[in-house]
Amino acid sequence: MKILRRVLFLAFCLWFSAVAQSQAQSPKKIIAKADKAFFRDESEKALSLYEQALAAQPDNIKVNYRLGLLYLQFKQPHKAVPVLQKATKHAPEYRPEYTLNLAQAYQLNGNFDEAITQYQAALAKTNKRNETEIGNLNKKITECISGQNLRAQPISAEVHQITNALNSAASDHGPILFNNDKSLIFTSSRQAQAKKNPDENIYFSEFDGQNWSAPQAFPKPVNTSDHDAAAGISADGNTLYIYRFENGGDIYQMKRNGSTWGEPEEMPEPINSEFYEPSIFITADNQYAFFASDRYDGFGGLDLYITLRQPDGSWSEPMNLGSNINTEYDEDAPFVSADGMTLYFSSRGHNSMGGYDLFSSNSEGITWSKARNLGFPINSPFDDIYLVTTSDGNQGFFSSDRVGSVGEKDIYAVTFRSAIATDSLLAVAEPEPFPMKDTLVAAAKPAVQTITLRGKVTEAGLGSPLAAQLVLTEQNQLDSPVYANADSLSGGYQFVVTKGKKYSLVARKEGYFYATENLILPESFARDTLAKNFALKKIKTGAKLVLNNLFFEYNSDKLTASSRDELSRLYDLMEENAGLSVEISGHTDSRGSAAYNQALSLKRAQAVVNYLKEKGIATERLKAVGFGAQKPIASNKTENGRKQNRRTEFKVLHK
Repeated sequence: MKILRRVLFLAFCLWFSAVAQSQAQSPKKIIAKADKAFFRDESEKALSLYEQALAAQPDNIKVNYRLGLLYLQFKQPHKAVPVLQKATKHAPEYRPEYTLNLAQAYQLNGNFDEAITQYQAALAKTNKRNETEIGNLNKKITECISGQNLRAQPISAEVHQITNALNSAASDHGPILFNNDKSLIFTSSRQAQAKKNPDENIYFSEFDGQNWSAPQAFPKPVNTSDHDAAAGISADGNTLYIYRFENGGDIYQMKRNGSTWGEPEEMPEPINSEFYEPSIFITADNQYAFFASDRYDGFGGLDLYITLRQPDGSWSEPMNLGSNINTEYDEDAPFVSADGMTLYFSSRGHNSMGGYDLFSSNSEGITWSKARNLGFPINSPFDDIYLVTTSDGNQGFFSSDRVGSVGEKDIYAVTFRSAIATDSLLAVAEPEPFPMKDTLVAAAKPAVQTITLRGKVTEAGLGSPLAAQLVLTEQNQLDSPVYANADSLSGGYQFVVTKGKKYSLVARKEGYFYATENLILPESFARDTLAKNFALKKIKTGAKLVLNNLFFEYNSDKLTASSRDELSRLYDLMEENAGLSVEISGHTDSRGSAAYNQALSLKRAQAVVNYLKEKGIATERLKAVGFGAQKPIASNKTENGRKQNRRTEFKVLHK
C-alpha cells in the first residue's frame, strides 16, 4: 500500500511540474512556437498555440491576424471575423492583406454588407493602374451583391449533409449515381489523410432504401498509388470514366467484363488534348459528350464543350457551349438530366455568390438558355460543385466545403420541394456592377455609352501570363489604332470602347503567333464590361495558325479587300521571323466534287503565297498546298460547321 501511495504521489508531482512548467512559459515563447508551426504548415498545432497566446495577449496584432487566417483555413469564418477585425483596426498602418482577409471572412460568413464595405475600402487604396486587382475586387463585390439577392429569395429546396460513412474527415466529392439511383460512386482522399498532398481514390456505396452502405474502394486497376478520380459511368454501369493527371490532366475509360475491370484507355481526341480536361458527362444513349477544358479557344479558364458521336464511333470536333454557359471564369462538372433537357454545371462566373455555384440551363435546340443560379440554400459563398440528380429530378447530390463540413469537401443531398425540380430553380438576373467612386465602375452612365474591354494574354498550353502588345482598331478608322501592353505579371490588359461601333483587336508578341478578335458592340449591348482573353501559340516547327480574317470571293481564289489587314499581319510575322519557312494550306467544305474542291483550295493557298512573294518574302520560304475537304475541323452538316471548314491555315515547316 505504501508503494502504491508513493507511485501516486510521484505521478502527481510529475503532473504538477509539467503543468507549472507549461503555465510558466511566457507568451513570447508560445508565440515563437506558434510561428514555427505556422510556417511549417502544422496548422492544428499553430492554431492551438496562437489561441493560448491570444488568451495572454488579446490585443497582439500578429496573433489575431494569423488566428484569423487559420480559422478561415479550417472553415470557421465566424471565429475569423472578430480576430481579423481587431488586427485590421489596430494595425499601425493600412495592410491590404488584413482588409482582404476580413472581407473574405465576412463574405464566407454570409455578412455581405460588411464584406462589400471592406472590399470597397481595399478598392479605394488600390493603385488605379493595377487593373487586375481592381477587376478582382469588383468581382468580389459583385459576388456579395449576388449573395444578397439570392439569400433574399430562397428557393423551395432542402439541403442536408449526409451524416453516415459517405463523408470523412478528408475530402469527399464528385458523386455519381447509377443503377436506378441505388449505387453511388465518388472520390475521396480518406486513406491518405496523413500525407501532405493526399492522393485520391474512387469509392462506391449501395443504397438499401434507407441508408448508404459503408464505402468500399475500387480495386486495381481502377485505383492506383497515384491520383484517381471518378468522372462518370455509363448507363449500364460497364464503362467507368476516370480522371488522371497524365498529359496535363486527361479523361480515361475502363471497360468491365463481369466483375473485372480492364486497363484504363485514354479517351481520344478531340475530348482529350494537350490542355486540362477534368470532367466529362456522356449521355445515356452514348451519343453526346459534355466536358470541361481550358483549351485556348475558350472564353477564359475552364469552359464547357459538347461533341457528338460519329457513325464510325469517333467524336466530332467539339463545340464551345457559348456565352450563355461559359464566362471568363471557370465552368466545370457538366451533368445532363435524364430527359436531356437540362444541363447542370458549376461556375465561378455569372451571378455566383462566391467560389463555385451550381447553375442550370435548358436545351433550346442546338443552343442552351442563359445560365440560372440554383439559388440559396443550395448555393453558398463556398465551393458548391458536382451536382447530379436522381432519375425523376426531385433529388440530387453535390459537393461543398461550406461551414459544417466534416472534411475538406463533403457530399450533400438536396430535395427539390416542387413537383418538377427544374421548375424550382431560381432565375436571378446578374447584378449591376456596384457603384463606387473613382473606380472602373461609373456611378452614372455618360452620354456616350462606353464599355470596359479587359482580358488576359497567356501562353497556350501553359496558361502563364505574357507581356504582349494589344492593338485595337475601329472599323473605318484603320489609321488610328490604340495600343495597350498586357501586364507582365498577370497578362492583364484593358481598353475603353464605345457602344454602337465595330472593332478589331489583335494580340501579338515576338516569338508567338498573333491572335485576332472582331468585336461588334451594338448600342443595345447590356453589360458595362466585356472580357476577351487570348492564348498565344509559340512559333515552333509544326505549329499551326488558322487565318480567320482571310476572305475570298464566292467560288473564287480572289482575295477580298477585307483580307488586307490579315495579309499585312502575316507579312509582318514573316518579316519579324526571318528564318521561318511555312506551308499555306487551303481547305473547303464538302460541297462540290473532290476534284473541284482540291483545285480551288490550292488556288486560294497560292493566292496568299503570291501576295507574300510580291511583298518580298523569298519563294523558298513559302509552300502552297490544297487539301480540299480532306481535313474538316467541324461537321459539314451545318452551315456554321461548313464555314469553319472553309479556311486557310499557316503551318511552320522550319524555324
